[in-house]
Amino acid sequence: MTTARDTIFSGDFGEVAQFYSELRRRLYKRASQKFSPFIATPISYRDCIQADSWAQEEPKRRNDWHWTAEHSGYQKAFKRFDIAFKQGQKLVSLSYGMPTAHSSGLKINLIESTPFKDDKLGFKGFELISYAAQVYAAMLGADEIRIMRPTSIKTRSYYEAQGYHYVSQAHKPSLPDYCVLKLR
Repeated sequence: MTTARDTIFSGDFGEVAQFYSELRRRLYKRASQKFSPFIATPISYRDCIQADSWAQEEPKRRNDWHWTAEHSGYQKAFKRFDIAFKQGQKLVSLSYGMPTAHSSGLKINLIESTPFKDDKLGFKGFELISYAAQVYAAMLGADEIRIMRPTSIKTRSYYEAQGYHYVSQAHKPSLPDYCVLKLR
């Protein structure tokens, strides 16, 4: 598989944007096949509205972001990691991220799953997103995935139980804490 690090571009913006668009298209197809009946898609503005409505269910889950406010900025970033998982018409989980400067890592900046517990779909959300991030990181030729700014100690502990390791940046207050999964 050709990775972002293996590819030499002519410098044409359209060529680069098309390359990353194709990576995401392959990601959606692969993730949908792996987790049927879940469907992986790009994040739509409608998905963002729905995810923002989840804050009413569990307002303490979120730090300070709003999906609708982030949507237009991420849509302009051609290297972005953006994925939504749905089952039927129900949004299950979604995530935005960006490769690091030299695509040696993938930073997951926003991640959320449905808070509704009666259908138990949210419990699968992180597994879906983590798998998709690992696939996209592999396509980039990245060595690690970082989930930036874990929202709470409980969330951080959950990520650690899933194989991620917490990295405190207390000694560098200008840098955010994160949970990292080494891929190689």
